[in-house]
Amino acid sequence: MEVCNMIGWNVRGMNKKDKQNAILSICRENKVGFGAFFETKLKHEKIKEVFENNFHNWDYFSSPIVSGRILVVWQTKFVKVDILLEDPQLVHCRIKVSGQQEFFFATVVYGSNSMGERKLLWDKLASIGQLKSPWIIFGDFNAMFSYQDRIGGRQVLAKDIADAQDWLALGQVEELKCEGAPYSWTNKQEAGDRIFSKLDRVFINDLWLDVFPKSEARFKWDCISDHSFCVIRNQEVNGVGFLPFRFGNHWMQYRGYREVVLHCWNAPVVFGGGLSKIIQKLFRVKHTLKRFNREEVGDIVLSYKKAKEEYSRVQEALASNPSDMSLLHSVTQAQLNVSVLQRCYASFLKQQSKLNWIKFSDDNSRFFHAFMRKRRVANRISSFTIGGKTEEDYSKVVEHFLSQFKKFMGKGNLASVAIDHSCFMQGNILSLDLHVRLLRPFTKNDVKKALFSIHSYKSPVWMVLAWDFLRGYGQILVLRLLLQCWISFMMVTCRRT
Repeated sequence: MEVCNMIGWNVRGMNKKDKQNAILSICRENKVGFGAFFETKLKHEKIKEVFENNFHNWDYFSSPIVSGRILVVWQTKFVKVDILLEDPQLVHCRIKVSGQQEFFFATVVYGSNSMGERKLLWDKLASIGQLKSPWIIFGDFNAMFSYQDRIGGRQVLAKDIADAQDWLALGQVEELKCEGAPYSWTNKQEAGDRIFSKLDRVFINDLWLDVFPKSEARFKWDCISDHSFCVIRNQEVNGVGFLPFRFGNHWMQYRGYREVVLHCWNAPVVFGGGLSKIIQKLFRVKHTLKRFNREEVGDIVLSYKKAKEEYSRVQEALASNPSDMSLLHSVTQAQLNVSVLQRCYASFLKQQSKLNWIKFSDDNSRFFHAFMRKRRVANRISSFTIGGKTEEDYSKVVEHFLSQFKKFMGKGNLASVAIDHSCFMQGNILSLDLHVRLLRPFTKNDVKKALFSIHSYKSPVWMVLAWDFLRGYGQILVLRLLLQCWISFMMVTCRRT
């Protein structure tokens, strides 16, 4: 389901035609299909004339209750809007996008400057309750939600945020990820007297990200108002590159997992040896497990859901015909399948949430998935801004991110620098005869003879040197033999003394 872009903006008056044209231009530039303008100062009887002259193909809602404060607009060819509730501080409506079956709710808010009147706003929002469909709330609340919502001027006090925090504590909605300007209003005074405040906000319920997982809000400034406007959009990401390989613990509970891994691991390696051989096997097992997950495991969440639906279906059929032995067998198999998939699903949730335990209930699963979606949205980098210009093209965002990473971490890789073999010829080197003597095979007696030829006043530093030499060339077997000979020598020495 696609959602049209939405806009919320305190325009501080729409009586002038130049300002109307500027607002319309911004709506076209951001492809807005639904929006709300606050503090329009337009009388209810004049709005029809304004829209007939400038806003062609746009519809609107206004009434004597909200006129001059809230103006709801939308493009009729994109959306259909039904007004459900109006109040001097909010308008609540249901929106259906053209060509889509689903609908969502939107509440546009313009809070009063009086703290006492804003208490009625919080009560009205609370009275809407917990909606069972996607719900978004945006607008100019004229209220602070935290101590950091104002820079300059009077310090934010606890009483300033108490009512807003009490409303948020009801759990109806939570704030949507926002980008752009951190503060949405300024008094435009000179340096030292200038105040920045965050008065405009966007909230969503937990069902919003189920339907619109790529939604985000961006605040931008324009010179025609002392408020920044907010564009809410369902961003389309062109691609996310290659996802890293992640092993699923629940894979081990599927039939054939052990055989697939062992067959892949025991298959001969065409070339290489030692550590290179192990790396090749690990790569091969990784790709085998990815194919196993794709072909055998699949979507564990969907499989578990289908298994439960199948169990309910055959159980209802058996209840209608209790004497049917085939249905009884089907119920037993379906119950066994649900039990297996439930364990796999629990393992999947446990691994994803990084917890040691998790309770099984619809509310817990729903909260977990909502939290994971919110974290993915918050961590996604979809744009960057340089010199006041925002770039949103995915390929350019990736290129910019990589260039910044290389600038911070460096471009060179010392491990891959080629060795200059000419350096070896500038010092003492082994002759061919010494090469042969080092490479020729030796026996245990040769090692024993070499050990006993060392004078007693010599320091055992040769053991350290031998360790470094052998570790570098991988002669672990020879090292073990040397250690055995040394132990034998010490035992003989102790007996003599």
